[in-house]
Order: sequence, then structure tokens, then C-alpha cells
Amino acid sequence: MKPWPLLPLAAAGGVQCHGGIFNYTIDGVDYAGQFPWLPEDGQSTIQRRWWGDPIRDVDHPYLACNRGIPLAAHTPTLHAPIRAGGTITAKFHHPDCPPDLGFWFHTHGPMVVYLADCGGPCAAFRPAAGDRVWFKVWETGLLPGFSVVDRDGWDQFPYANAGWNVSLPRRLRPGNYLVRHEIIYIENDPAQFYPYCAQLAVEGDGDEVPGDEFKVAFPGAYSAADPGIAVAGIFYAPGADQPMNYTIPGPPIWKGGD
Repeated sequence: MKPWPLLPLAAAGGVQCHGGIFNYTIDGVDYAGQFPWLPEDGQSTIQRRWWGDPIRDVDHPYLACNRGIPLAAHTPTLHAPIRAGGTITAKFHHPDCPPDLGFWFHTHGPMVVYLADCGGPCAAFRPAAGDRVWFKVWETGLLPGFSVVDRDGWDQFPYANAGWNVSLPRRLRPGNYLVRHEIIYIENDPAQFYPYCAQLAVEGDGDEVPGDEFKVAFPGAYSAADPGIAVAGIFYAPGADQPMNYTIPGPPIWKGGD
């Protein structure tokens, strides 16, 4: 599937090339993401509508899957087929954007990936506030040997621009799922959240599902008091300690019975 053609930069508002997932490669097949400055109608995609500005509130009503500006009027119907154990590559860089606009520039903070079982076609799946349906399948945080304030201590910059590769649990039960990629940027206070959701049709002969102890709701999964969120802004706190460890927010990773 080829990406939706971009508008000229003047019409697109210039800087909107920066700030989100523009493309997914799923089991070797490319799928265009939503281009948030273009109208919804006419875009054929697996991705839910998003906007490049961060979410700055752990209780934000659209923390699960971001939001469009204006808000999305409908949900995509396409699902990307993928076998349990297959690989999803998310890319924040788009080749049609100028080099100074088409890259992810942030560095500090964790990256996490969640799944949610849609229980049917994902186009009709809209979890209510408090619904514990999301489970974490991947995360990366502070790299060994670095302090929290070290620019090179995090994976955001290389993963977002070169390709953020995540494999699904290989014993995951087949069905339709939302995959939720999220970057949490902690250099500024409050922390900034960048979530993106896409629709999958998982195939295979797996039979594993996570227990309730792995499931969280959005909003609800995070608290401003969580150590990995409360640390936001430490970079600009004169005399503050520079910790050599970091606690990634959210539940433990579910590995699918492995």
C-alpha cells in the first residue's frame, strides 16, 4: 500500500511533517499512516487519527489513541494481517518531508507498545474510560551505564527514525487487536505523551491471553506520581541528582506464555 500523497508544505502548514508515525511495515507489507493535516475522507489506512502535538495530562480522555484536530469523525475499517510472532516496524520519518522536518528529534524517555483485543472488528472498538483492556508487550527505557539526563541514554531518536521493530507474542490468540505505540518524553515538565494506534488482524494457532494483572485502562494506567513520570523536568532542576536508573510507567510486560 503506497502512502497517501503529501500536500505542498505551504498548504500542509510546514512543521506538520514532524511528530508521529507515518508508516507501518507489518509482516513485510507497507501500510500508510494517517496524514493528520489532510481530510479523513479519502485516506485508506489502518491507523487511527492523530495529531503531532503532545498530550500532557495522564488523565487526558484521548490518552489511549491520540486525537485528530478536528477530532476524528470515524474509525478506519482496515486491519493489517499479521501472524502471532510477526514483526511490526513503525517509522516516524517520511521521505517526502524535508530533512529538518521529517525526523523525530526528541531523545529522553521510554518507548512502550501495548495491545488491546477488539473483540471483533476494531472499527467498532472504543473502550470506555476505566476499561482495563490494554496490555504491554514491549518497552525500552534508560540504557545501562547512562544517567537519566544523558542524551545518548535512550532509544527514541534511533528507533523512531530508523524503524521501531516490535514482535508480537508468538502464542497470542488470533483476533483483531489495536496496537498502541507510545513515546513518553520526560525532558520537559509535565511529561509529554505521544500515542498512536493501528488495527491488526492477528492470525495463527496461539491460545494465550493476558490475565487481569497485566491489563490497564487509558486513562488510568499512569499517575503523575509514578517515578517514571514525576522525574520529568529534572534536566532543568539546578543541583538535582542525576539518577542512573529509571522506572518505566505502566504494567509489567506480557510475554504470551513464553
